[in-house]
Amino acid sequence: MAAILWLQAQPPAVADAVLRLEPQGRLLCSGRPGGRAVRAALSDGSGGHLLVTSDDFGAEAFPQIEGWDVGLIHLGADLDPLVLGDGVGASDPCGALVLGGRGTQRAVAALPWVPGTLLIAALDQDQGGSRVILQGIDTDGRRLLGPQPLLLSDPAFEALSPVLALDGRGGFLCAWTERLPGPDASDRLLLQRFDGRGRPLWEAPTLIARGPYLFSSFATLVPDDEGGAFVSWAEARPTEETQGGYHPRLLRIEGGGLPAWEGGALRLLAEGYVDLDPSLVADGFGGAIALFTAGGVRAQRFSSTGARLWGEAGLLLSDAALAARASRPALSPDSEGGLFATWIEEEDSGGGRILVRRFGIDGALPWPAPVAGSSGSRPIARRVQGALPDGTLAIAWEEAPPAGASTAQELRVQAVDRRGRAKAPPNGALPALGEGVRSDPVLLAADPPQAAGPGGIGGLPEATLAWSDARAASLLGPSASLYLQRVGFRSAPRLDPAPIPFLKEGSSAAWSLHGDDLQPGLSVDLGPGIAVREATVRADSPGGPGDSLLLSLEVEGTAPPGRRDLRLLNPDGGGATFAAFTEVRLDPRRIDLDGSGRVDGYDLAVLARSFGRVRGEARYAPAADIDLSGQVDGADLALLASHFGAQAGGIALAASSPFAR
Repeated sequence: MAAILWLQAQPPAVADAVLRLEPQGRLLCSGRPGGRAVRAALSDGSGGHLLVTSDDFGAEAFPQIEGWDVGLIHLGADLDPLVLGDGVGASDPCGALVLGGRGTQRAVAALPWVPGTLLIAALDQDQGGSRVILQGIDTDGRRLLGPQPLLLSDPAFEALSPVLALDGRGGFLCAWTERLPGPDASDRLLLQRFDGRGRPLWEAPTLIARGPYLFSSFATLVPDDEGGAFVSWAEARPTEETQGGYHPRLLRIEGGGLPAWEGGALRLLAEGYVDLDPSLVADGFGGAIALFTAGGVRAQRFSSTGARLWGEAGLLLSDAALAARASRPALSPDSEGGLFATWIEEEDSGGGRILVRRFGIDGALPWPAPVAGSSGSRPIARRVQGALPDGTLAIAWEEAPPAGASTAQELRVQAVDRRGRAKAPPNGALPALGEGVRSDPVLLAADPPQAAGPGGIGGLPEATLAWSDARAASLLGPSASLYLQRVGFRSAPRLDPAPIPFLKEGSSAAWSLHGDDLQPGLSVDLGPGIAVREATVRADSPGGPGDSLLLSLEVEGTAPPGRRDLRLLNPDGGGATFAAFTEVRLDPRRIDLDGSGRVDGYDLAVLARSFGRVRGEARYAPAADIDLSGQVDGADLALLASHFGAQAGGIALAASSPFAR
């Protein structure tokens, strides 16, 4: 019976992130004084990118401009900045001014409209209050809604928190909140629909909700595929404080502006407390899917008629035992018809980790448990995410320094593929090397995986990231630069601990191994003298973790005996080495040096004539080098002595043999 060597638990292969651009990041813009950050990144419809920025434009450079304003950067497919119109900053890589003037203008929401254009909803703020304004911009810098932005909110009231969604009919919808003054001050959440030229389609905005406890900053808006929208918001109702008081709600508004549900808005969870920050996406079938925290992270799918399709309690995604630690859920649809849910799980130390779980539009859970996207000890601040074309989820986040620490905040990136395998180290990968104060990450619209380059690394899922960086200063004062990085994510093949049979010289073997992140076409190396005739990878399931590896091996009769490492290399360049994975055992028949059928003095004489000789010398006899070390020495003599007098056909290695461990 073949001896068995138990594979020890190997440290998992470290997933790898490849920096495609300059190691320190590609400098997009610097030198202009003042602060700036990218607030949204959209596709231009031609392979390029439109970056919406908040920028103070530097009083020294532009004295006619006050406060913070909205800028726009147009990048080509090669990430080089393009000229955008002929106005202020049109040829400046830091961006052109698109919404500015007196006071402060801050972009709050943006979305792609028709190819080559985008919509921006912003707050126009000064001492007189805050107003919601809208403007459409194309890649030539033209303002599509007129020379001046469209004033959406009532100027008599303080306006807050605009959100945008396309209506699927060539137009768009915008929701916002107005704060009503007076002793009984309250907020009202409003919704308006616009046609493709920016003209209101409803005589007056639809009132969604009104009250003194309206948390409009948590409002979300998604289309219903019929010209209307689902609106979600959070509010407190003192009469329901026994159940937590705060209740995110959902309402569908028809294309004509009227509520679609006779009973009014629905609570995301029929009974019980729900946190204030739900996430909402359209389900592609006229309904909506909400992600929220309520005794854990839950998802619920609502039909167009308001029916809860996943039961009263919804779909539980997180570990119920850690329910109190979960917060800040976010949803991202993927290219395969599923959704990625992420959330933060707070640690007792004050840090946090990002958890990821994928689920299907039918409520299926292909992963057995959530996957850790990060496991750092630092608090997680701003976080952004998006699905890549191959179905991988990319995440970028800001890590805040621990309280009282002198270290700066840092950015990190991670990717988790659709089968639940993390592609960067447990703490995430740094998008840039070297010192810097990096903040405000934004993910650019993803391109398909690139073909293999000179380094042979091709087909990797890639995420392109923009961020603000304070490492450089302007001659005119403090300045924030903008940087870019494109990160490719490689696989991390791993194997489960399992019993592995020894290999004997001159034999063949078939192995069935199990692990994960193994790709079809991977190469397998067990060292000299072992030929891998076939290596077949089979996924345990199309959407979940786990792979089987079937190997067909042939061991040459002269394969050097001893322990062997197993090296795996996936086609994408991700690899792993498993030390002392197996062992090649000596074929005992090779101790019968003269082939007489018996180990005797004649064999000893053959060995003695070559003793001390090394490969290449005239008196070196390969047959006498029993252990194939390249030298006839005491190890070979010990092997022969341990079997002296034995019949060659019945030789079994003695327990004292160095090759019988």
